[in-house]
Amino acid sequence: MMEDVERAIENLDQCVVGLQNDWETTKSMIWHFFPWLEFNDSAKMNTGRGGGAETRDELRSELERVILNYNQCDMKVWEHAQKRFELQKRAVLGDVKYGNVK
Repeated sequence: MMEDVERAIENLDQCVVGLQNDWETTKSMIWHFFPWLEFNDSAKMNTGRGGGAETRDELRSELERVILNYNQCDMKVWEHAQKRFELQKRAVLGDVKYGNVK
């Protein structure tokens, strides 16, 4: 299973990464790299519950612990995606060169 996590992380390092919890910045970064794309949506449209969907911050702590326990591999990929997102954000703002997160 760790090979899958490593492969996912390698793939992330070749992509523009966006996060729904920072959707406005995500759209700005996507427009930076792909200026021909247009958006007519909101961050919660694809959650199945629309604007009424719970966020991680709204979950009961015991429910969050169970979810995290059963999704450890996904969390490793998510943590890397967050780092990648921050690196890309700085690159778009001109602070650092676009590169790999370690």
